[in-house]
Amino acid sequence: KLPIRSVAQQLSADRRLFLWYLHLLFTDPMAREIYSEELEYADLHARQVQLYAELMPRVAPLSPAGSKTPKPQRLSNASAEPERDGNLPEAVLLKRSPPPDSDLLVFLKSGLAPLDLALSECEKQQPPLYAEMIYIHAQMGNQRKALHLHLAEIGDVGLAIDFIESQLDSYLGSKRRYGHKLERSADSSEPKDSSMQATHYVECQLWDDLVEYCLSHTAFLMKVLDYLGMLSLIHI
Repeated sequence: KLPIRSVAQQLSADRRLFLWYLHLLFTDPMAREIYSEELEYADLHARQVQLYAELMPRVAPLSPAGSKTPKPQRLSNASAEPERDGNLPEAVLLKRSPPPDSDLLVFLKSGLAPLDLALSECEKQQPPLYAEMIYIHAQMGNQRKALHLHLAEIGDVGLAIDFIESQLDSYLGSKRRYGHKLERSADSSEPKDSSMQATHYVECQLWDDLVEYCLSHTAFLMKVLDYLGMLSLIHI
């Protein structure tokens, strides 16, 4: 009921309190209906991205207990082994569930955050916010860069493979969102780069990148072999 601009101006001097207020605007269903107006509050959305990036790694989760908004979790032990199910044979290695989204990642997925600014802010942190950077690169159509971060910085085989599989469904949407024009064939009004062709290209390219990285990084190759049990990717 209080004017957002007035409250934001008075709280802006205290970064933690300011972030707490912006986070509540975003997570409260009634307030979010107003706060989601991108043209009206674009500057506050940008400021929220900056504050999440600066303070999120060093403050307690802002999402209240029981909220549907996942609590932030840094990938401090990304290379840890997946858990095993005692009812299954020892040789069967299960895929591990990805870590819950941070408050910043939830905000990025809402579509309110300016991705270019978010990427810059995530890169400036020490250490960089790799999980958020991976999502941003993927949304901007830089799937190969996102996969490289998965491999070189996070080093989790299961998450890297899950990322490749997840990109096959979202690839065309990201390309269209960022203005990539699909080439049309000379004898048809249909795009030459059809959904099937684009999906196949992304799948092959990302898998090739994974295989190439494995061949030049023995330790990672051992993780892949351990994760899959039997690797049947053949590069011709």
